[in-house]
Amino acid sequence: MSMLIDRINENSKLYGSVSIEKDAEGFVTEEEVSLFRAIGESEFYSVMRTKQFSFWRRSAKVKYFAKNLEETIKFANKAFTTDIVAVLEIIVRKDILVRIGDFTNVDTTLFRTGTVEIHPEHLDEFNNSIIEIIHRY
Repeated sequence: MSMLIDRINENSKLYGSVSIEKDAEGFVTEEEVSLFRAIGESEFYSVMRTKQFSFWRRSAKVKYFAKNLEETIKFANKAFTTDIVAVLEIIVRKDILVRIGDFTNVDTTLFRTGTVEIHPEHLDEFNNSIIEIIHRY
C-alpha cells in the first residue's frame, strides 16, 4: 500500500511541496530507500558536482542521514545549524544500505523516525548505490 506525501513546512524556508510516492515504511520502492542530509555550502557544491559524498579534513568521522524530510528541515532550521544551506534527498539501493548502514539513532528527540550512519570504510559502496540526489530545501 502506498501513500502520497505532500507536505509544506510552514515554519521553514521550504519553497514548495514535496510529492513522492512512498510505501508505509518510507521507501520509494521495494528496492530503493530515501535518505535526507542537511549540508553546508561546500558539501552542497561538491555533492551536486560529483554526485558523491566524501569526507573532508574537518568533517565528522561518519556521514549522518535522516529517514524523514520534515525532521531534517527542522534540524536545518535550528539556531545551532547556521551553516546549513540545503537539504538533499538521496535515493539509494535498499539492499546495499541494509548491509552497510549503521542504524543506531543518534538523536531520538529530533529524528524520531531514525537516522543512518555511513562509516568511512563503506562510503565508496554507499556512493555506488546512489540512484538519485535531489535538492529538496
